[in-house]
Amino acid sequence: MGAEAKQRKNRGHGEGAIQKRADGRWMAQLMVGTKADGKRDIRSVYGKTRGECQKKLEELRRRRDEGVLTDSKSQQVQVGLFLERWLESIDGTMESRSHARHRDNVHRHIRPIIGRHRVQGLRPEHLVSLFATLRRERPAPEPVSGQVRQAKHAGKFRPSTLPPLSPRSIKYVFTTLRLALDAAVKWGVAPRNVARVIDPPKVPRPEIRAMSPEEVTKLLIVANAAEDPLAPLYEVAVLSGCRLGELLGLAWRDINMETRMLSINRTLSRTVGGTPEFSDPKTQRSRRSFKLSSDAMEALKVQRDRQGLDHGALGESYRDHDLVFATATGTSLDPSGTLKRFRSALKRASLYDRYTFHSLRHTAATTMLTAGISAKVVADRLGHSSPAFTLERYAHAVPALDEDAADRLQLIFRGAREREV
Repeated sequence: MGAEAKQRKNRGHGEGAIQKRADGRWMAQLMVGTKADGKRDIRSVYGKTRGECQKKLEELRRRRDEGVLTDSKSQQVQVGLFLERWLESIDGTMESRSHARHRDNVHRHIRPIIGRHRVQGLRPEHLVSLFATLRRERPAPEPVSGQVRQAKHAGKFRPSTLPPLSPRSIKYVFTTLRLALDAAVKWGVAPRNVARVIDPPKVPRPEIRAMSPEEVTKLLIVANAAEDPLAPLYEVAVLSGCRLGELLGLAWRDINMETRMLSINRTLSRTVGGTPEFSDPKTQRSRRSFKLSSDAMEALKVQRDRQGLDHGALGESYRDHDLVFATATGTSLDPSGTLKRFRSALKRASLYDRYTFHSLRHTAATTMLTAGISAKVVADRLGHSSPAFTLERYAHAVPALDEDAADRLQLIFRGAREREV
């Protein structure tokens, strides 16, 4: 009996078989389990020498024992094809806006760059290269099937190049890829999620720009003088600290005009043909209730009276969605259009290049902290996760907080010293 025959005879169950092929290469086979159809799943590895083949067999056996082997058919699945299947699987499981963002990330940024790679063959360096490419200007991808006709119908111009993505947008792409590869591991398409091996792209914290009380006063005076219908929105925003989506999703039933209590229960996601689409607040803590000032209530009364005039003028043509802030016909305000209107208001007040709508929220936060309102109260009103987050976010933007702390500390010790004397 030859040496190879003896080795095959002495080999234990599940150790694998090694033999030399007619072409001179060595081949090893190992049963790694059972396929979905009940048949044995036998994998093969090859090497130029017996030693090379033996090493590959040992690696295959290790992966089998650790349970990180994928279905043999999934080894041929390309990233692009898998991502399309993943997009189909998550459709209807999340907000339409979130699904649209994942779809855009796949079609515009991920698939054109790494779509031809095999899912199982993805390595950390592929993702690092992807993010580096997204930071540069690059050719625009060819639209996927059906998008050309849609673009022509909508009269959209398809650019020849795409600009570099911002750090925040790259972080969104990373999130899409991480979620998709989590599914790949769960479905047995990939042995591991390489997006969880690398560090996520860093997003620089944006500079906090809060308006002074004088600037807020100027903005509101100029907006009212120009008869800007959104002036009440600006005033309620700075006096409440609410996000734009929260204010645009606000219903009259969410406000108790007698107790001055406001409740945040939803946010406006987008407007389709004048019809609002709502979603849950940003976080669980964002679902909150708090009291409004008398000035905020006066702004809301002005808004209510204006809506009453609009409703009376249009009669049955008025589309009443019970929205606090709406168009003259009752439909929901478009978020992007609202931001444009606010930029025009800033320009009229000579504040155009300094602030954004979110600056009104920052202004509310910093003003409350400067006034000595506790971080716990500020966090509750803003819907922050904790007072610690509020202080971390705004302490450096309110130098008076540090100065006040130093003065208070000094006062305590001075008092103690004076009592001893």
